Amino acid sequence: MGCAGRWIERREPSLYWKVDAEWADSLAALGWPRREAVERALRDAAATGRTATAILALPGRSERIHLRPVRHGGWLAPLWREVVWGPGRAAAELRATAQLRAAGAPVPRPVLLVARRGRGPLWTAVLGTEHVEGARDGIAWLAVRPARESLVRGARAAGAAIRRFHDAGGSHADLHLKNLLLRERAGETEVLVIDLDRARARARTLQTRPRRTGRRPRLRGRAVRLLRRRPRAAPRATHTPSARAPPPRAPRVAVSALRPRGGLAERPKTRASGAVVSAEAAVRLRSPAARCAPASPACPSGALFPASRAARRVRRRRARSRARRCARGRPTPARA
Repeated sequence: MGCAGRWIERREPSLYWKVDAEWADSLAALGWPRREAVERALRDAAATGRTATAILALPGRSERIHLRPVRHGGWLAPLWREVVWGPGRAAAELRATAQLRAAGAPVPRPVLLVARRGRGPLWTAVLGTEHVEGARDGIAWLAVRPARESLVRGARAAGAAIRRFHDAGGSHADLHLKNLLLRERAGETEVLVIDLDRARARARTLQTRPRRTGRRPRLRGRAVRLLRRRPRAAPRATHTPSARAPPPRAPRVAVSALRPRGGLAERPKTRASGAVVSAEAAVRLRSPAARCAPASPACPSGALFPASRAARRVRRRRARSRARRCARGRPTPARA
């Protein structure tokens, strides 16, 4: 048996007992933590919520203890029944309740935890807190149809209590109306948060982060910050510059010879449409200045590309039109 602060803890292979030192003598007078004493206290339990709870009166004390057997919820609750997987979950709930109450959260005062081994890793556990006299849960409080003023006052008190619970570092896993206790006291409504199964108690943060404005996305995580600060490394040179350069291509030679049609006289080869682009001129095409290159013997007009199909069609139509005019004896109109 050990005493850490105001708690007395006792660990055995088949028993786990943890009690507030202020309540230890009164409980020892009733035979706790023996099995018979626990079963006698739970014999007249009333069914409320997930499990049947009981109220234990102590000799020499005006306060009473609210006893609640620890149960698993969810779809597997009928399979688990009254057993749990080890006492760790119940011990975590007692520890979280004590930490949150010390931080100023509106939670009941924790008193005791007793757990006994059943078969193998299966245990039965009972958690005890100080009973809040005259309090009802949120569903029972609404069932009596309170007046509008009381309803508004209770809703504001519930919101303030939840706010204090979160400000103290609490995180509830199953927060609903059944897990809120309301009590009217001197014209005010007092609200407590109960059933802290799987709840977490985090340390309070005294510094608040400044609110960010704008459309800049918020980047979180240490890795992201390090990546933003660290300059990007240059890629490794796995190849030599000569190996990265593309292989030289063979120069393309474009030939566009215009063939006469319909008995037309053959056009002279000195025109740009019938010119042959030499290999030298094709190599020069890679530079932007080649478009303004002077004429060469292969390209008398200085054109490096052959005429397009549309241009050739236009020229053929003009040539046919001139041939027809010459055949009719009409003069050919001069070009502008």
